[in-house]
Amino acid sequence: MSMIKALRFHQKALLFCRVSNAAYKDPKVLSPVAEKLGFKSNFISNHGSEAYVFENDHDIILSCRGTQPNSWDDLKADLQISRVQCKTGIGKVHRGFQRYVNLIWPKVHEFFERESDRNEKCFWITGHSLGAAMGTVMAKQCVDLKILKKPDMIFTFGSPRVGCQEFASEIDKNIIHHRFVNYGDAVSKVPLPPLFAHCGTMYCVKVLSSAAMRNKIDETVIDEKVGVFRMTNLPLSQKDDLTDPSMNDELLQTQNSYDASILNVVFHPFSKIFNDFRAHHIELYLQRLENWGNALDYNAGPDVLHD
Repeated sequence: MSMIKALRFHQKALLFCRVSNAAYKDPKVLSPVAEKLGFKSNFISNHGSEAYVFENDHDIILSCRGTQPNSWDDLKADLQISRVQCKTGIGKVHRGFQRYVNLIWPKVHEFFERESDRNEKCFWITGHSLGAAMGTVMAKQCVDLKILKKPDMIFTFGSPRVGCQEFASEIDKNIIHHRFVNYGDAVSKVPLPPLFAHCGTMYCVKVLSSAAMRNKIDETVIDEKVGVFRMTNLPLSQKDDLTDPSMNDELLQTQNSYDASILNVVFHPFSKIFNDFRAHHIELYLQRLENWGNALDYNAGPDVLHD
């Protein structure tokens, strides 16, 4: 039986965040980290495009590595923001993300072909930052090209927008995609719409104000400081917008606090920019989701958010 399918939703999210974090490690030191998580690891690389495959008896996780600041290849992939027809011909996608997927796609296919039983295992895709974008493109190719099996789910963290609205709509029709975003994460705000759109169900991870903490139900208050809120059923114009989360009734944000955030941008622009980039760091995602998981496990209550 799949170890991952047996997990509660918050436990899945935390596991995939840990795996996404582990993807930044050097292959020489990853094995004990993977074993601690319950997997064996395989490193896949081609001209800067990199991913790990984590595998046990019942599950396979493809974890694409995110941007490494000292890698010119990664930075170049991020900056190639012109759109190209995606490999399946449905929708347009960020040129750099598609190019990076094309580099490792044959090696991922080869990995699955080496052992026939791999296609019988549950398949999951995850990643942070550039890795999240690659994972999204990879998942769509699995569905459209039918060379690799369709992933059971994908979990991404701090993903930029990946393709056009048509591309995003195709993802939403065919793939269960849980997309976690730290409130303010700068990378999740680019490339800009309308040429690019987000896909998946967005989960906003936010430090709560005192007022919100007093009013929010216990199950969504994490360690009395952090809240995770599922952003669904929003108007198209607000679907991937974190600038005014008060549009969603699940996120209790007063107009006053929103006005205060606007004033912060006006009067403290450098502080705002610094905090938004800090919010993108995988370690901050991991820290907040660990707090969430610890609180839910301690209370032993039902998950507020479900797969």
